Amino acid sequence: TLVISYVGMKTQEVAVQAVLNIRLNSDTQNIDEVVVTAIGIKRSEKSLGYAVSSVGGEEITKARESNVVNALSGKVAGVRIGQSSGTAGGAAKIQIRGTNSSPLFVVDGLPIDNGAYNPDDITGNVDAGNRASDISSDDVESINVLKGAAATALYGARAKDGAIVITTKKGSKNMKTFITVNSSTRFENVAKLPEFQNEYAQGNYGEYNVKSLNGWGPNIAKAAADGMQYNNYKGEKVTLQAYPDNVKDFYQTGMSYINNVSVAGGGEKADFRTSFSSVNQKGIIPESDYNKYSFSVNAGMDFNSKFSARVSAQYVRNDSKGRAAQGSNDPNLLVPLVNGLPRTVDTRDIKNNWVDEYGKQITLDPDGKSNNPYWIINKNKYTTRMDRVIGNIILTYKPFEGLTISNNAGTDFYTEGRRKLYAKGTVGALNGKFQTWNLYKRIINNDLMVSYEKTFANDYHFKVMMGHNLY
Repeated sequence: TLVISYVGMKTQEVAVQAVLNIRLNSDTQNIDEVVVTAIGIKRSEKSLGYAVSSVGGEEITKARESNVVNALSGKVAGVRIGQSSGTAGGAAKIQIRGTNSSPLFVVDGLPIDNGAYNPDDITGNVDAGNRASDISSDDVESINVLKGAAATALYGARAKDGAIVITTKKGSKNMKTFITVNSSTRFENVAKLPEFQNEYAQGNYGEYNVKSLNGWGPNIAKAAADGMQYNNYKGEKVTLQAYPDNVKDFYQTGMSYINNVSVAGGGEKADFRTSFSSVNQKGIIPESDYNKYSFSVNAGMDFNSKFSARVSAQYVRNDSKGRAAQGSNDPNLLVPLVNGLPRTVDTRDIKNNWVDEYGKQITLDPDGKSNNPYWIINKNKYTTRMDRVIGNIILTYKPFEGLTISNNAGTDFYTEGRRKLYAKGTVGALNGKFQTWNLYKRIINNDLMVSYEKTFANDYHFKVMMGHNLY
């Protein structure tokens, strides 16, 4: 017997003969895509009266991101993802339909916090990330983006800019226990730098001045040809030489290691999935890193034909150090300082000469008015540490066919500590100082839903819902 099959065609089995004429028939099937809308309600996409886009977990993990929000980039029409900085563990901003929006994030029916709190405003602002980045991309089964106002009516004013509904992975009933291991490595480099002139040294009106970091001094090539020597920032007599790549040489190749191990299975009445994920990121700025560790569990149980329960929980811990200050008017500003390096300064030289034998900073000028960037990254570290728990329990009761009563109770809370340090001897904070923040956030949410649905004459479907929300 020959078995003949082809994608989109019905499989045929025929007896072996000397000559065979075989015609395959089309195997067309109509499949209704099901999406998760407000409060975990599953609906057929074609039955919705508003715009909704769905991205599957496989699409999200094709190229793993340390921030799950970045995984939506280019995958949903009308949604723009912007990463405002190249900071390790940096925030990602999401805009829906071009508005300056802040959509509500929902995980397994539980609204969660996606704040990106910054106490410094524009003065020494440090990108400490957004809270949706705490969700591991390996735990995501699907992400549904609800764009219309009607789509988010059940969430109220919190979802005026739309909703990002995340459903996490779970096990399956009657499935053998299996282990899944995923590992990814990413490399990052600075994509584009400003263009710099490399003809003139620091100074004014064509005269060399080591105290001035601009580029209005003598012509570098002519001064070298004439055998002229000048004092550098260390007081040494040197022949002027341009270093075209001194800004590029400051940055390093960033690396991200993303790993996940999960165990899933299920029996006749229960299913489970547990997962451990780690993200270890080394930034493009030297001495900066970000680490995130998360443990999740998703388990369900059918106690009988009418009553079932499901528990979903995640614990996340992350920490970082060396994130760069941005904005203006802060001694720890790094990027403007690096971009403003005189063209005659070798980055490799200041890397090895940022502190003297007495522990005092070697500044970029003899008057001590400009910080050495390597003093900032080695001494003035910005550090963070956060612990977060997200969890909910869903109880479902079906007293008779068509009627469903469900209650989804959950919480999202985290504590975060941040510390900004200015070491003694820092230009702009010579006596040294530090700032600390202790942040705390707690969300408690409970949704009670009662729904009834019935189909009449195979053509008419009737469904009514009512509920109560405590937030």
